[in-house]
Amino acid sequence: MFKRAGTVAGNQPESVVFLEANDYRQPAIADEWAAVNDPLRLRVTDFDDLVCEYYERLGGPGTRLNTTLRRQLIGRALREVTDEAHFAEAQAYNRDVRELLSELAGAGYDDTAEIWSFVDDHLSDRTASVVGRTAESFATLRTACASESYTISDAYQAVLSSETEVEKLVEAEVIVVSNYTTLSQNETALLQRLAESTEVLIALPLTATPETDDPPSESLIGANAYTSDAVETYRSLADQCVHVSAESGGRSRKRTRRRRRADLHSNTGSRRE
Repeated sequence: MFKRAGTVAGNQPESVVFLEANDYRQPAIADEWAAVNDPLRLRVTDFDDLVCEYYERLGGPGTRLNTTLRRQLIGRALREVTDEAHFAEAQAYNRDVRELLSELAGAGYDDTAEIWSFVDDHLSDRTASVVGRTAESFATLRTACASESYTISDAYQAVLSSETEVEKLVEAEVIVVSNYTTLSQNETALLQRLAESTEVLIALPLTATPETDDPPSESLIGANAYTSDAVETYRSLADQCVHVSAESGGRSRKRTRRRRRADLHSNTGSRRE
């Protein structure tokens, strides 16, 4: 992966942007790159940081609502909308409510009316009431406490709906997507836009099974099944699929596709080129 990215990209700073889903892996990736390449050529980040950068290029510098403050505001909102009798019960699901609101934002539910519509259709009346009222209270608290800040959802909405072409915001020559076994709706939309104009390399880990000796498109069973939605997106973008197996000593099997400017690499070992 490093070899391909280094060959395609130029020598200017941050000509390669490496989107790593695992925050803990990011420093190690930078070190691995620096061992064989100019460290200034690589930037290691994730989808959210990248879209926030594009957002600020569109609208000027801004303040992103940080994770800690967002967590605190949602916790306070949950306390405000929960009556005394059910306070302890609701607070036990604080994390679940936060994660659900984050997932809804990632799926493009950007205002409280859209959130209410979703929870009314998919949750019990009682749970829908808690989540919907918490979303409303959170929006009010955010306006009061952090009105000048923007959320990641704001950034995605602005970038994806902008008349400015995404390629005009991209300075990198190669974008590597690594370890994203699932993608939100917003991440999928951004990746599709990026792949239209920028070389994209995708690294996807798969669990070793007897079937993973086949290309990844035929291997999504068992523990690998949860990656199926992401793989469907990756395959729609990929010109070439490469499977690297630890048992094969690094040998690759390839499938060429006449699609967009992207390559999909799946692996069942720890080898990184």
